[in-house]
Amino acid sequence: MYTADTLRKRFASDHLETASGARIVVLCFDRLDRDLVAAGDAIQRADHYEANAALGHAQDIITELATMLDLESWEHAPSLLSVYDYLLRLLPVANATKSEALVSEAAHLVGELGEAFRVAASEQPLAAHAPRDTPPGPDPQPAGRFSFQA
Repeated sequence: MYTADTLRKRFASDHLETASGARIVVLCFDRLDRDLVAAGDAIQRADHYEANAALGHAQDIITELATMLDLESWEHAPSLLSVYDYLLRLLPVANATKSEALVSEAAHLVGELGEAFRVAASEQPLAAHAPRDTPPGPDPQPAGRFSFQA
């Protein structure tokens, strides 16, 4: 028998498994936005446990985004990696000091990056609507790695 929690987890898993690379990155930035808002709110309430959890989750997402970034396929990828690196140095300090200002700075950067990825993803042709017998392009991305060109 399926419980509501089991169905919710299965839906989330199926949603991610069928999402395009661009959509996954947008979903990551949506979650980063929520984590940073939650962290800021938790810091205001002096809820150190929730602030730590939200900032730790945000760091995990940024680490995954940095890991997925293909530095060879986009000329601006090293610059984006530098921003990810900055965020990965900023968030632990924000967490240790429970600084709303540092969380706000991170939220501002994440918001700008997220919006850029949302625009880029909306401008990409939808590969899901391509015929199934279409051969892959001349240089397909290795599994688990993708790049966006703005």
